[in-house]
Amino acid sequence: MDHNRNPFASPQDLRQFAALHAVATTGSISQAGKMLGWSDTTINYHLAALERLVAGKLLERSKRGSTLTPLATELLPAATAALNMAKAAITAAQNTAQGAAPLVKFGAFPTAAAQLLPRITRHLRKTSFKLQAHLHEVVNLNKLVSSHSLDAALSYTTPLTPFDNNKYHVTHVLTDPLMLAVPRAHRYASSVAIGVTELLQLANENWILGSSSGDPIDDALLQIFAAAGKTLNITVSTDDYTVALGLVAAGLAVGLVPQLACQNPPAGLKLVPVKDTRLQRDIVLLAPQLEAAAPNAVNQRLQQLTTAVQSAAAELHELTHSSRQA
Repeated sequence: MDHNRNPFASPQDLRQFAALHAVATTGSISQAGKMLGWSDTTINYHLAALERLVAGKLLERSKRGSTLTPLATELLPAATAALNMAKAAITAAQNTAQGAAPLVKFGAFPTAAAQLLPRITRHLRKTSFKLQAHLHEVVNLNKLVSSHSLDAALSYTTPLTPFDNNKYHVTHVLTDPLMLAVPRAHRYASSVAIGVTELLQLANENWILGSSSGDPIDDALLQIFAAAGKTLNITVSTDDYTVALGLVAAGLAVGLVPQLACQNPPAGLKLVPVKDTRLQRDIVLLAPQLEAAAPNAVNQRLQQLTTAVQSAAAELHELTHSSRQA
């Protein structure tokens, strides 16, 4: 196979990617056909054409349905991204033809939505595009940005769980310190701050962690404890910080909570700053890594969005700083 030939001369067809995506989503040829409004014959035709193009088998078929081969699993993210990019390109062209403002699909995790999204929206009022907000936990946000289902998102990471800069365009927005939430009767409740040495002494206490697998804060905490040969005693899992703080106040557990999620803590708990640069939440603006030939309008919208996000973050930082001094 000549891999150096003009890629646009290849007989790839977005319908081939659509068929693969539909089978991956539904688990069978017949259900994929119903999803797309195609016959089984049409689904099989496009999958066979794609198999010829990649020179490999894409599906394992059985009476119970169809599953993706490792080759198909590797191809699927790029295929999904291509479908989403094509859909976005058509939508953008339609908006331009109709004189409508371009739509930017923007994701945010709940804490950012509450604290930053209203400010970002206000800063974007003078721009030429509309913002469509989507709320998800960070693990899903990252996948949606990678697949081009979202144009950009407010996400977060930690120094121990960095993003792949070859995959994403990452702009740092602000650093959100982590606090150890403990009941008021806890031995650390009177501490001005603690480090990892003190944190490791709590391995056998009841801990609250997030319920979403792959959360960067949880992963960083688990890495630090594992490096010390310790295992956390996780008794509660929730992604809702309000619930987590309430359980801590009731004396049921301890947990790490970002400062932005601690605006109105319940009575009965103490928030102790954790002084270790490995345990901090770095909030970022995440976008797909753009090609060098990306249209100027796309780059301009990303720059306008970046400016709005950074302005909103500066306002929030000033407000938080003033509140702590008051």
